[in-house]
Amino acid sequence: MTEPTPLPFSPFATIPRELVIEIFLHLDILSLFSFLDTSRFHRRLLLSLPPIWRTVVFDSHVKMEMVDVYSTLRRFRDGNGLKKVVERVIMDGMDDPWSPNLIVLLVKFPNLYYLSATSRRRTTNLESDAWILNEMLSSGTIPAGSLSLRTLHVRHDYMDRDRLRPLVAVLEKLARERVQLDVRECGHVGCRQIVGVEKVECGGCGRVEGRCWKCVDACEGCKRRRFPPFIRNREVLELSKAVAVGEGKEGGEEEDAFSVFE
Repeated sequence: MTEPTPLPFSPFATIPRELVIEIFLHLDILSLFSFLDTSRFHRRLLLSLPPIWRTVVFDSHVKMEMVDVYSTLRRFRDGNGLKKVVERVIMDGMDDPWSPNLIVLLVKFPNLYYLSATSRRRTTNLESDAWILNEMLSSGTIPAGSLSLRTLHVRHDYMDRDRLRPLVAVLEKLARERVQLDVRECGHVGCRQIVGVEKVECGGCGRVEGRCWKCVDACEGCKRRRFPPFIRNREVLELSKAVAVGEGKEGGEEEDAFSVFE
């Protein structure tokens, strides 16, 4: 009679729980569930550690299919206790047209207080989100004053004149506390251009400017020209071109990548 094969030994069986938590806090959510599925021991171990589930990270640098993303979200259930544990979701750069929008996350996780969905040019539509949230408020799907949300980051470098005020207005009705956004309207009278909350420093003299690049197209201190956010790394790109030329790459007169803005 053959003896049953013993379960494979896991090094995590001897590691202190504090260290296990520290290790798994660095994993994105798909990788975390992949490890959880490797054995019953790992499943019991990870489900017994609420701190590693409080922050859900979808890493845009990790290759993923949208079917896997939605499958992962379905694994957060009341039955396993994970749904109410989640407090923070980070999905920066996750710009697939089929990726979940912020409303999906707000409805899914009742205790979500921090949501970061930046650099999602194709999937961010503040006006549409505001309309849907108003409809959900009217129907009672999301009752007034029920959201735990306190911080919402939605900025991308191509954000122009997205209608911000309707979103702010509906969030004031839905959230228990005031929601801090990472975008605002330009401080210039009559301008509705969307800019970041943090004021921009001039790369030449360090002067701080709170108005958008359309209202103030040059630094008022050193007169250095200002550019849109999506080409704010001009110096880095020019340095890359200089390095490429220095390495002997062919090319006559270098074309100015920003001449379109002249």
